[in-house]
Amino acid sequence: GELDLEVPAVARERRLLELDQSLWTYLGSLPPSEVPQADITRAPVIAKGEDMSPEDRQKSAHIEDSDERAVANLGGGAPNRWGMGDSYHKEKMAQKRFSWDTPGSKLKDHPLYPSVCLLALREVINTRLFSTVRDSLGLSYDCSFELSLLDRLE
Repeated sequence: GELDLEVPAVARERRLLELDQSLWTYLGSLPPSEVPQADITRAPVIAKGEDMSPEDRQKSAHIEDSDERAVANLGGGAPNRWGMGDSYHKEKMAQKRFSWDTPGSKLKDHPLYPSVCLLALREVINTRLFSTVRDSLGLSYDCSFELSLLDRLE
C-alpha cells in the first residue's frame, strides 16, 4: 500500500490557504448570471387546509416497485426554530391561547426552548407512530415523523 505520511500542520495550513485563494479567484472570474434571480424577500405562504377542496388536500401516486410500500407526507403550518410562526399560525395559537411560557421554568427564556420542545414532541410522535403502524398494524419495517424547523418564516 501507499505510505501513510503525516503532513505537518504548517504545510496543511499553507495548502488550505492556497485552496481558499484559488477558490476566491475562480469565483471572482465568473461572469454575472443572465438568469433572473429568485425573489427571496417574500415569506412562504402556507395554504389553509379548510380553504382547499378535499381533492386538493390529498394527492396519490403509484410507482412500480419490487416490494409493496406506502409513503405518507403530511404538511401544515408549524413554528420555526425560534417558536415563531407565520400570521396564520400566530392567529390560530392566539385563538387557542397557546404560549411557550412555562411558569417556574428556568429554561423557558433560552432562545432554543421552543425548538427543543418541538424535537421532544417529534420523538413522542415517532414512538407512537412506530408503535401503531408496525407493532399494532404490522404494516411497516420503518416509519418516521419529521419536522422542518426553518430558521425564518417572515
